[in-house]
Amino acid sequence: MVNSPIALLMGKEAVLRDAEISRIRQDLFKDPSSLELNQHRFDATNDTLADVLSPAQTAPFLAEKRLVIVDHVDAFSQKEAKIFLASLKVASSSTVWILMTDERKARSAFLKELMSLANVITCEAPYHEGEVKNWVRKRFSSYKKRVSSSAIDVLLERVGKDLTALGHAVENLHMYCKEKEEVSQEDAEALLGESAERNVFQLYDALKDRRLEDALKILGRLRSQGRRAHEILASLAWQFDRMLRIKNALAQGMQAYDIAQKFRMPLFFAKEAQRRARTLDVQVLKKDLGFLLECETSVKRGILREDLALERCVLSLYQA
Repeated sequence: MVNSPIALLMGKEAVLRDAEISRIRQDLFKDPSSLELNQHRFDATNDTLADVLSPAQTAPFLAEKRLVIVDHVDAFSQKEAKIFLASLKVASSSTVWILMTDERKARSAFLKELMSLANVITCEAPYHEGEVKNWVRKRFSSYKKRVSSSAIDVLLERVGKDLTALGHAVENLHMYCKEKEEVSQEDAEALLGESAERNVFQLYDALKDRRLEDALKILGRLRSQGRRAHEILASLAWQFDRMLRIKNALAQGMQAYDIAQKFRMPLFFAKEAQRRARTLDVQVLKKDLGFLLECETSVKRGILREDLALERCVLSLYQA
């Protein structure tokens, strides 16, 4: 049941907002037709206060409750805010309010007083990777599916931490694995494909392991993804620079979890980076990075053609 006649959704994460609104709707209206007749949505940046308050002055039609949703509720003028607060305090119990603000904290006296009247719900995307992973698990659970930890790692690597994008990816994976009870890493990779960043990481590994044939295949995949030669050079330089910084982090006693937090990468990716960094010599890394930056500069100045610079770079790194 709805715990309060007023819900204040704070934060601008649309996926979390929509989930809360959907939950409250389902709680209030078992019959979809009664929802259509008794739901009203406003935006305080465009609609007048009189329009917003008007539905609350009318009894619900063939239902117990009337739902009024107001976005950007903090956009009311100071005078309107006082009237709105006074109206909420005497509003009919048959009206349920969903009030929304992009603010995460109450910075105004209006929002502070509103918080004292409402059931406050945070709608801000989780920052820590563990929280995002839990959100993904719950999302799959809503489809009555389990998901492996490695599949979640692939999702975060390919899609990132944006909840809207992750929500779409989870929905697509649910449809892709419709007959399966659990979504695996192989399922996620099959649907989402390989990320350019991971291909660059694999290219780096192949070059340092002296696997030229594999390196050329990975280069072909990167080019098929639309990556231009100068972009691949820049990505390799970034990868070498990151390896140097990870080497420094390891020297300070950091472990994979700390590295994942510091460099904002999935934990399994941090473990791979940690493994690779431990096998590399700092002086060789610095030399390789210098050579990459030199190749980049030659391309930018028009001294070398992009393809020629990339070919020269790959061969030199392979032979180093």
